[in-house]
Amino acid sequence: MRRISSLLTVVAALALCLPAAWAASSARYLAKKDGKVTVALRVSGRSVTHMTISYRVTCSNGGSAMRSTQLSNLRLNHSGHFSFKGSYTGSQDGSTNHVTMRGEVTKKQADGTFKLSAVGSDPSSGDTVRCHSATVKWRAKRVH
Repeated sequence: MRRISSLLTVVAALALCLPAAWAASSARYLAKKDGKVTVALRVSGRSVTHMTISYRVTCSNGGSAMRSTQLSNLRLNHSGHFSFKGSYTGSQDGSTNHVTMRGEVTKKQADGTFKLSAVGSDPSSGDTVRCHSATVKWRAKRVH
C-alpha cells in the first residue's frame, strides 16, 4: 500500500511539472478588437506553427498604416514561452523589417509583446522612409 501511495505521489508531481505547451498540444488562439482578429496562433506539440499579428505603424514621412506580420515554427520551451528576434523583407514593399517578439502559451490563453521597425523607400520620391510600431501587448484566448 505504501508503494502505491508513493507511486501516486510521484505521478501527481510529474503531472504538475508538465509544460504548458504540452497541455495545448494542438490548439488555436484568437484575439479580437472591434470585431477584427488582431492575433491568431496555431500551436501544435511544442511549437507555435503559425502566428499572424496586426498592428499600426507610423512612418518618418508622416504616414501611418495597419500592417500584419506572419511568423511560423516558433519553438516553445519547457514552460511554454517562445521568442523571436530577427529580420525579413516585406513582401509588399521590399522594406527591411526588424521584429522582436516574446510570448507564452498556456492551456487557456497566449500572451506576449511584439515590436517592429522597418526601413524602406517611398515609391514616388525614392526617399528613405523609417517606420515603427509601438510595443504591442497582446492576449489571445484559446478557441479550439
